[in-house]
Amino acid sequence: MPREEAEQRRGFDPEVPPADRARNRSLFFDDLLDTKLREFNPRYAEAEGALLGAFRHLHTDIYGNREFVEYLRNRGKFFDVDAKRERDLILIDYVDPSRNVFEVTEEWAFHNGHYGTREDVVFLINGIRCW
Repeated sequence: MPREEAEQRRGFDPEVPPADRARNRSLFFDDLLDTKLREFNPRYAEAEGALLGAFRHLHTDIYGNREFVEYLRNRGKFFDVDAKRERDLILIDYVDPSRNVFEVTEEWAFHNGHYGTREDVVFLINGIRCW
């Protein structure tokens, strides 16, 4: 997909100078991620954006990376209120990959709060940037 479409899906403001557009913007396609999250986890009852908030609060070090990889391996957890127990949180369907949405985009800009950078090509699965 073109960079412009990817930026629109991430909520970039075209009126903001290019160097600042990525500041405080999502690293994910939030709408697609939430849709697939609920499709794969019908008992997931958290508010829209709750998982994205959890991702934003991961540590920005090797420990946060390890925790995020656990989510990608479908080892994250959520609490099923009706069953009163934890369940595995499925983000990627490894059994039937055709249920996943695979996307590629160019010039993926992001800002870590101190520095901005741009990746030439980014692959996404279900709205999750896989690097």
